[in-house]
Amino acid sequence: MPEKLLRAHKVAAILDVPKPHLYKLAQTGAIPAIRVGRVWRFDARRLQEWMEAGGVGSWRRPRVSEAR
Repeated sequence: MPEKLLRAHKVAAILDVPKPHLYKLAQTGAIPAIRVGRVWRFDARRLQEWMEAGGVGSWRRPRVSEAR
């Protein structure tokens, strides 16, 4: 079974940033995030990899054709 996705308030606390800033990072693709309906969720493994890489640069979501 896949790991649970983290909610925005938990990720904002981990990164010590305000939630509105976290949402901007997610919307621009600067942080690994998944939009589920109207809410953002964060995969813990990808978030950890992003942080270990220094959180720099842009995280690019795979296109639908690339994900298959």
